[in-house]
Amino acid sequence: MTKKEQRPFCSGSATLHPLKTMSLALLLVAAFFTSINTAAAGSQVTLTVKNPDPIQGNHSWFIYEQEAGQTIEDVATLKNFSDKPATVNLYAVDATSSETGSFILKFREEEQKGIGYWSDVETKSITIEPQQTIDIPFTIVLPEGIPPGQYLGGLIAETGSPHEVDMEAHEDCVEQQLCGTSVSVRTRIGTRIYLTIPGKTYEDYELTDFSAIKSITGTTKFQFRIENNGNVAYEPLALINVYDGMGNVYETIEKKLGTSSPGTVIHPVVKMKNRPLIGNFSAKATVTFERKFGSSEFHSASPTETLELQFWVMPWEIIFIVILILIAISGIMIQRKRIWKKYMANAEAYVVQEGEDIGDIAKNHHINWKRLAKFNKLKAPYLVDKGQTLMVPKQKNEQ
Repeated sequence: MTKKEQRPFCSGSATLHPLKTMSLALLLVAAFFTSINTAAAGSQVTLTVKNPDPIQGNHSWFIYEQEAGQTIEDVATLKNFSDKPATVNLYAVDATSSETGSFILKFREEEQKGIGYWSDVETKSITIEPQQTIDIPFTIVLPEGIPPGQYLGGLIAETGSPHEVDMEAHEDCVEQQLCGTSVSVRTRIGTRIYLTIPGKTYEDYELTDFSAIKSITGTTKFQFRIENNGNVAYEPLALINVYDGMGNVYETIEKKLGTSSPGTVIHPVVKMKNRPLIGNFSAKATVTFERKFGSSEFHSASPTETLELQFWVMPWEIIFIVILILIAISGIMIQRKRIWKKYMANAEAYVVQEGEDIGDIAKNHHINWKRLAKFNKLKAPYLVDKGQTLMVPKQKNEQ
């Protein structure tokens, strides 16, 4: 169902999301270990809000509500908790939602159309001494005529610098096989920026998919599809009730589905905690589209959508194991029959004479008596009668 409503705008909150990247990695293993070490060092530099939000009182994100054409001035705080100097590059970027609903701060190299384009940091690069704290002023200049809506972005503190590559020199060294290994690692930490341009809200979202995914390992997951074509950002909350074939509640799951930014399509996934073994199940999902910032001026409750589905659960992993066992048993039986036929083809019939026992016969034919008894399926006490026919396998040297 699509919701379209018009209401005044407001502001809200979210959490910090760190990102990091590597470039020019010519050796993947070396790059892997280098990134681990650098991330540990970079994580000791923090970027927080200088003046906390008066309502939320948090230091994790910036929340603004400002008219188009206005200028926002604020201050972020950098602190180096390590025992070594840290060189930090500062800049702003736009934000969006990932395929799974994660809040993503774009990379500097990507096109910036909103907060990343409008923002300017006073100090773009700085070296912070150990245990030093520095305030960094920045501004967001809002152009005239910005459409009302919610805009997402972030302020980035990046440690490490990408190397400029002389491609002509690089090609020469490749031809002469004189190139060394060059790995550049950048570690990013960031604070979110939520900006509301007041005006009329346009809530236009669609919850178009609710499906069950059963993996070979027995895990059942539920996948949603949420398309946001409005100008309001949401953090949807899903309440999923799973019922067994008798209609009893098998499991109840409550989970946030991430961030649904304006103009994005997300496919969040929710995993069941319990592993249903076999049978017919049903699920009912109620998704509440929570407006995470600016919700104080929304006078109605957050909109909700409800979808239901039925799904079969088959223990494919158990069935697969049973099939493998049956195949193995069948293979063993077939092999035993082949061996038996081979022995029978190479065996000769012998008629038991008066006074002979299994030991005498085995000795005369140079064969172990236990093997002879087993070959003829004799049971204890392994008695034979006069005139009885036994099959005696030939020895290899007799063949």
